[in-house]
Amino acid sequence: MIRLLRDRRAASAVLVAGAMPMLFGVAALAVDLGLVQLERRRLQGVADAAALSAARDTGQATALAEAMVAASPGRFPVTSTAVVGRYRGEAAPAARFVAGGADADAVRVDVRAEVPTVFAAIFGTPSVAVERRATARRIDLAAFAVGSRLASLDGGVANALLSALTGGSVSLSVMDYRALAGAKVDLVPWLAVLGADAGVQVASFDELLALQLPAGTVLGSLSRRVVDPAAQAALASLAAAAKGTIRLADLVSLGELGRQRDGGAGLVTLNALDLASNVIQGSASGRQVAVDLGAQLPGLARTRLWVAIGERPNKSPWVAVTRDRATVIRTAQTRVYLEATLSAQPLPGINLVSIELPLFVELASAEARLEGIECRPNAVTLAGRPGPGQVAIARIDPASLGTFTSPMALSDARLLDTLLLRVAGRATIDLGADEGFQTRRFDAAAIAEGTVQTLRSSAPVGGIAASLMQKVELKAKALGFLPVPLDPVVRGVGAQLSLVAPVLDPVLMSVTGVLGVGVGEADLWVTGLRCGQPVLIE
Repeated sequence: MIRLLRDRRAASAVLVAGAMPMLFGVAALAVDLGLVQLERRRLQGVADAAALSAARDTGQATALAEAMVAASPGRFPVTSTAVVGRYRGEAAPAARFVAGGADADAVRVDVRAEVPTVFAAIFGTPSVAVERRATARRIDLAAFAVGSRLASLDGGVANALLSALTGGSVSLSVMDYRALAGAKVDLVPWLAVLGADAGVQVASFDELLALQLPAGTVLGSLSRRVVDPAAQAALASLAAAAKGTIRLADLVSLGELGRQRDGGAGLVTLNALDLASNVIQGSASGRQVAVDLGAQLPGLARTRLWVAIGERPNKSPWVAVTRDRATVIRTAQTRVYLEATLSAQPLPGINLVSIELPLFVELASAEARLEGIECRPNAVTLAGRPGPGQVAIARIDPASLGTFTSPMALSDARLLDTLLLRVAGRATIDLGADEGFQTRRFDAAAIAEGTVQTLRSSAPVGGIAASLMQKVELKAKALGFLPVPLDPVVRGVGAQLSLVAPVLDPVLMSVTGVLGVGVGEADLWVTGLRCGQPVLIE
């Protein structure tokens, strides 16, 4: 017996036999944990694939996610839930994804599976729920602008106006202006080299846009980005004349693209004339100028012009790259006052006299916003409305033209003022105060061709001067003792005004066209569209 007690042989077998239940339990637990871990990894892949698929079309997110889940191989049944919302990377991590919203750009997909257990089943846990989540986003961008394209141009008027705005001397021909209008500028790649041309180092487009840059430097850099030699020379001439500085963020909003410092080629294509004109306006000191056109217009002894350019409301840009319907672009508030002295003409009972005609144009900001992006097929819908305002035959104080915070005081125009009689007149056309938004759709062909669509107010105006001549009410008053036939004089004044209207309308259209505003109308165009690829963000 003592010998048996001292015998140590086969002791390990006893220990192993005692440990076997624990070893089997550990093995079973390892199997359970392994199955759960493998399923967790598989489900993450399923969630990623489902989120990417659903983000391709947020309108069918649930169906696309379920189809992807159903097509994914696996041992265990999987259920899924897709939630559409908006993602904002600048928010706190917990608040970046917001479910719902009209402008959904992201989809969050949750997947769930039940994994059967081996060891845990002994303790009443027959299965373990495994859940995974993925969020994908697709960024679709549209670039668009609002303004007024030049239908025709008087080179002399445009030169005089741009000379006054720059403070230098601008002498371009009509062919030069046409070359500028035909020269295309790919805006974002140009911005990528503008910083180097200006001698500044920036980390993003937004930093560059926020800088105050010399307008001459901006226009000089622009001249090196166009291909047409005539457009290059015209831009170089404008660069030499420009004196002020410009903050390009007042003109351009790149949205999320602004955080980058490269990319965006082909998304914003503008013509050089529009871009140069807006740069010059933004850099104009005081933004109110006077131009004396002298006697260069036929039938007129003298023409003087005053122009005041206001700020865009709410610091709105002129062109925007966005997918957000909250972004609104606007034209600048504008006032134009023109005083024309007609060449001396004889009137009944009076020798040669000169008639003076004052015209006043006030335009509030036209607006445009993104209404929708379609990627199948490629199309963009914009909503816009012309700016309210008025045009009038009336006299004003030119010194108060730039005070946009106060309404302009209008008084009767003294068309004829002699020792014998006085003829006054006044006419006003309101361009509508509460215009509703109108929508315009641009398909892929319209976007590629840069097609312009025009919005017109409910009170359309053809020729400004011609329309006012039809409404003017003339009042004559005899001042002397000699009898003067009033009715023939009034008819004579009216006839002279009708003759000069076709001369003044091109002048006003050239001025408003150079300033990028329209009378009772607004032009919209889409400069580019980019349908992005879905990317995982969580």
